[in-house]
Amino acid sequence: MKTTYLVFENGIGSALRVASKEEWNKILADNRSVAREHRRFFIQDCFEDCGTMDCLYIEASKEDYDKWHAENQRRYRQRMSCGEIETISLDVSVQTDDGSSMLDIMDDGVNWEEVIIDSMRMRELRVQLAAWRDWANELLDYYLAGEKVAATRILSEKYGVSPKTIRLRKRAFEEFVAKFLK
Repeated sequence: MKTTYLVFENGIGSALRVASKEEWNKILADNRSVAREHRRFFIQDCFEDCGTMDCLYIEASKEDYDKWHAENQRRYRQRMSCGEIETISLDVSVQTDDGSSMLDIMDDGVNWEEVIIDSMRMRELRVQLAAWRDWANELLDYYLAGEKVAATRILSEKYGVSPKTIRLRKRAFEEFVAKFLK
């Protein structure tokens, strides 16, 4: 694939010139560090030429870029709605000797419904813990990391309270989580 970068002469104006790969990378790096109204805009045009793909990046005014981008997005949405993507049911039977469904063939051994429900419950638990005590989510993180015992010393030093106070908090935390899970 051949890539060509056409940029404005001296960074402004209508005269275009070919830029090197190093200059192109510098322009992109500079673009990331300036406000949008000061950025340089580029239009991409790829086409096949004698069996190889050629790609042009052409610097354009903001107005020309906006027109190109809008048209590009319209074509993309049109391709998506024209049926390039087809949805099929996973319950549909496929031609196999044992009458398997598509789901049986594509099964990866993970119960995704359970994974998603667990994720939602964990998010809900974290919200309730945050509303209950300001230290509760931090304690949950230690429990999830397998650091239940070490958490006593760490949190005691961090908050300047006795290890006994942390152990009482841990008991209250465990009761709270047990009630949540019922």
